[in-house]
Amino acid sequence: IPKDIESKRLLFFSLHPVTRAEYLAGRALGMFLALTLCFGVFQILLGSCFWVRGMPMSLWPGISALAKNLVLASFLLWISPWLERFSAIFLGLAFFFFANSLATLSFLVEEAGKLHLRILLRMISLFVPHLELLGLPPGADSFAGAGWGHVLKAAGYAAAFIIAYLSLAWFSLRKKTV
Repeated sequence: IPKDIESKRLLFFSLHPVTRAEYLAGRALGMFLALTLCFGVFQILLGSCFWVRGMPMSLWPGISALAKNLVLASFLLWISPWLERFSAIFLGLAFFFFANSLATLSFLVEEAGKLHLRILLRMISLFVPHLELLGLPPGADSFAGAGWGHVLKAAGYAAAFIIAYLSLAWFSLRKKTV
């Protein structure tokens, strides 16, 4: 989105019969399809390497990584109209590492026993997803071992944050003057 704002392409879209919601939907769907295609090709290449070696391979890590990246892409669509490209990339990486570390931070805060830190982390957890929840649950070693209940919960959790971030992106793009 920052590149579209800088090159005045967004102005072109806003002057023609394309709403900002349609623009955002097109950007999101394009990004989601590209990510899904890349992860599909990656899974096929990785699977063939495992197959040549005669080793079993689980699909769950690739599906989990795709879900995490779709959440990250939604977050980036939300913040990108307000930042320049480099800042959006840096903030996206920081968000990804922070969201992947929330379980560890929660454990450390519990160990420290500080009530104010526990409250702060719970408030942050309302807006930042625990991306490690999209992986395999403890004790499961494969997609089949995780169970469909966990898979559906993880998909719903990721979808909730994707929808929330895309909604925020739509609201922020509506308020942005081109």
